Amino acid sequence: MLRTIFIPYLILEFILAYFFANAYGILALLFEVFASSMLGIFFILQGGITNFRSNLSQNSFENFVDFYKILGMAFGGLLLFLPGLFSDILGIIILIFSLFKKGENTNYKRQNDYESEEVIDVEVIDDNTNTR
Repeated sequence: MLRTIFIPYLILEFILAYFFANAYGILALLFEVFASSMLGIFFILQGGITNFRSNLSQNSFENFVDFYKILGMAFGGLLLFLPGLFSDILGIIILIFSLFKKGENTNYKRQNDYESEEVIDVEVIDDNTNTR
């Protein structure tokens, strides 16, 4: 099963690397692989693993809602860390979706926090006005 998936993936990676190196040069390909690996390590360490550990230590529903976003950041960082252009494209797509979803969920949580608070509407009337 793994061999049937891995061999076409490997062929696709070689084809993309050939066309990229043919268009931009081998040094650009090596720089792209190095830069995407560093960016992948950043997203794995900062975005994925750190938030995953802190969300598991706090047992609240809001933290478990963010679980798939944190997992998406860690998996996208792992795909960026792997050498190859196809894995980089997939990693960037996963990271974009997980970053946009994270922003939507924080706004949703803030809106729910405001709705749960009681609001008292008060009108202040000044008694020191001169009435004639």
